[in-house]
Amino acid sequence: MKKRVFGTGGELLVHQLVAQGVKYAFTNTGSAEAGFFNALLTVPGVQPILLLAESLVLSAADGYAKASREAAFVNVHLAAGTRQGSGQLQNAYFDGSPMVVTAAMRDAGSFGDHNTLGSSGGFSQMGAVQDITKKRWEVWDARGIPTATRRAFKEALTFPTGPVYVAYTSQALEANDVEGVIQAADAPHMGLLPEAGVIRSIWDALVNAEKPLLVCGQDIGVAGAGEEILRLAERLALPVATGFFDYASFPVQHSNYVGQVENVSEEEYDVVVCVGYRQNTRGYPVDLRFASAGTIVGIGHDPSMLGNTFPLDTAVWGDVGHTLRALNGLWTEADSKRPHVERRATELRRRGEQRLRERAEEAAGHAADRPIHP
Repeated sequence: MKKRVFGTGGELLVHQLVAQGVKYAFTNTGSAEAGFFNALLTVPGVQPILLLAESLVLSAADGYAKASREAAFVNVHLAAGTRQGSGQLQNAYFDGSPMVVTAAMRDAGSFGDHNTLGSSGGFSQMGAVQDITKKRWEVWDARGIPTATRRAFKEALTFPTGPVYVAYTSQALEANDVEGVIQAADAPHMGLLPEAGVIRSIWDALVNAEKPLLVCGQDIGVAGAGEEILRLAERLALPVATGFFDYASFPVQHSNYVGQVENVSEEEYDVVVCVGYRQNTRGYPVDLRFASAGTIVGIGHDPSMLGNTFPLDTAVWGDVGHTLRALNGLWTEADSKRPHVERRATELRRRGEQRLRERAEEAAGHAADRPIHP
């Protein structure tokens, strides 16, 4: 729904957040952002979450984005606050967490050029986050606040998702009697599926594999495809490894789970299928994973993650949820009753039960430790 509003620049920002469905603003307050904080009192609908250090602000927002699968909104203080939160922002960028990170900025050219917490003359706050955000914008004209903010949410939510950054001048946030058009942004709908022959070739490779490995990553959580990946793994008795810093792609207590992919041996797998896997590279030849594998397939949201390090035989760029549903749609009960699939299912159950039993015994052995064992 589109509407025209009048108010301060800060009020236009809050109106845009409300239209976007934002419930919380994660923040560490500063005087340069006063126009935004004043607007939180006059335009209802957004609850500020105050934390006392930028690293905590970004951490909380990152966790919220992961848990809610919504774009988190962040406001920090000038260039200094931006830099202080950049460590956690780098983690969010690695994970592809959808976040709109904002701050005020000072004019360092028209009058004075040396601001304590802002960028000095000749420099921009954009430089502090240019390699850890998808895109960045400066807003000098208050009339552009709704447009720039709407664009930021669209970019953060578009696959591959990730954090973006917007800096508004204090003058823009504090400007009075500003007119703006408010309308929410949705991420573009990604094309549904590759051609049927590609889906069939991936399915046939998995069904016939004697020694497969399914590698899961962050895109599964982003797409809300947890049930689909679980269904695929269970139906074909696929061993599952997860990526580094992966929090939601596959349940680690499941009997099919075999550990983090960095710790999985370089065996001669006949088929490796990576779904939403964002590799944590080390800068060594070990980055070239699965060199002995017969067939390697990559499915994900980010084309730059598909075949950029170790080569792929088949790469599918698209919503991993759609692709997984298409793969599961080819399943028949006879597939799960193939002798090699049944043997693998039995072995995975045995190993999984043993692993969980050993972990429970280890935890019990540390129950009385003070301080508690990690």
